[in-house]
Amino acid sequence: MSGIKFDASSLLKGLTELDEKVAKASELYGNTAGTKMVNDAKKNAPWTDGPFKSRQSIDHEVISKGGQTEIRLRGNTPHFKYLEFCHEKKWAILWPTIQKHTAEVLKGWAKVIWK
Repeated sequence: MSGIKFDASSLLKGLTELDEKVAKASELYGNTAGTKMVNDAKKNAPWTDGPFKSRQSIDHEVISKGGQTEIRLRGNTPHFKYLEFCHEKKWAILWPTIQKHTAEVLKGWAKVIWK
């Protein structure tokens, strides 16, 4: 009795290459989106910079692990946590910026992945 032989090695190789392309594209898009969000946060920060230059310290980090890509916005001055969380979040800029751009980032990411 003869059977059908199927060589899946080329399929597995193609899927591996696809995973690598998706990971690279996600990281590149994450850097682009992160830069855009940082620029928006710096432009729209609701405070005037004092000697600590909090506005200038805003940056982003893209982390890829386990098939997931994270874009993290951060402020790098000692008192940035007070700007974000105190005074009923009156001076917050990072979380409002993330909320503002989430839908746009996800739509853009989907376009990058489906190319």
